[in-house]
Amino acid sequence: MISIEKLYFTNKNKLNWNDVEKNIKKFVGMNFINEKYNKKINIDNKSVDEMSHSKYNMRLKGKLRLIKANLSMCIDKVLCDMENERWKEDINSKHKNVAKNGWYRYDIHFTYPTRDEIGNFIGEQEYRGTVVVRCADDNNLYLYDIIDIKK
Repeated sequence: MISIEKLYFTNKNKLNWNDVEKNIKKFVGMNFINEKYNKKINIDNKSVDEMSHSKYNMRLKGKLRLIKANLSMCIDKVLCDMENERWKEDINSKHKNVAKNGWYRYDIHFTYPTRDEIGNFIGEQEYRGTVVVRCADDNNLYLYDIIDIKK
């Protein structure tokens, strides 16, 4: 289980996804090995764009916005701790150029710190989510998004 320890973003009302994008860009060009499935997953500019400006993000409300933003800063932990691999064919013509060889989906479980009104740590809550990885026409895997975050 992943533990989010450092909060990069703390104000849900002032969260700007452009700020999240700037922070995720530090991962571009990196790749991470998920040893459980022996898969190398790359981070590219498409990963950054989708992680920070997806339709899923725009629908997120309240604390889930902060959770996704802070989880994005732990991409290295997320990609190394995924489980329950599933493959799905690309059926959406919108993605035909980026996921010609389909999609992988993985489950993640993580804890998120809870704080009181003045910011003191008071415990952790458990969450889960789905990591979406695209399989490009060059057969390389690229992080696409983290979705379905739930308590």
